[in-house]
Amino acid sequence: MATVYYTDGTTKEVTPANGSDFRLKEVQAIVGGYVEVVYLENGDIMLVNEESKLIGLDRNEEATRLAGFPTAEERWKAKRVWEEMGYSIIDATGGEEDYIAGTALVCKNEEFR
Repeated sequence: MATVYYTDGTTKEVTPANGSDFRLKEVQAIVGGYVEVVYLENGDIMLVNEESKLIGLDRNEEATRLAGFPTAEERWKAKRVWEEMGYSIIDATGGEEDYIAGTALVCKNEEFR
């Protein structure tokens, strides 16, 4: 059993079409394009559209949270701590926080073939 996370905050429990594991074409249909794998801290994987930001898909707040991406404020606080310790920090993000865009599928690693 896996969960699809939509950009509007809704979720849907899904099962692979073959009953055991998701195949590439099936996942591509769910995320709407090429697939990128994001590894989650709990050992699960998140499958997302590789080009989601390039093609302007909406931000997915719940998927971003699940991926463990820090917010801009969290990055700013960490940068201040390092600077207070005497380090010079270059923020190559331009101050933008990373995020997941588009529909995301979260499943066990072994559920994707």
